[in-house]
Amino acid sequence: MSEELGLERAPIRLLVTEWADADPKREKPAGINLVYDVDVLAPGEWESVRLAPELSGKFLVRPEALNLHVAPLTERRIRAALQALDAGHVELPPMRYAPLSPRTRKK
Repeated sequence: MSEELGLERAPIRLLVTEWADADPKREKPAGINLVYDVDVLAPGEWESVRLAPELSGKFLVRPEALNLHVAPLTERRIRAALQALDAGHVELPPMRYAPLSPRTRKK
């Protein structure tokens, strides 16, 4: 959290585990996304959030409007985290990316 938002927070509990296949189109290796509960922001902390260069902005969004503000895979992760706040840890099935077209091998 410190790296992306400039806030020091200790995780309270793990909410979501999401395995991600490699995405060669975007040059992303296979990996795992972990979403933690870190409690609510204290008064004045919202203003102190400093975004990492890869983040385009910060918004407070109602769950019913997520699809208007985030990519489908991010929406899936956020909805799972909201579910986990009530029901406990959620493990999402692996994200699957469309395969690349076959490459011609040199002989």
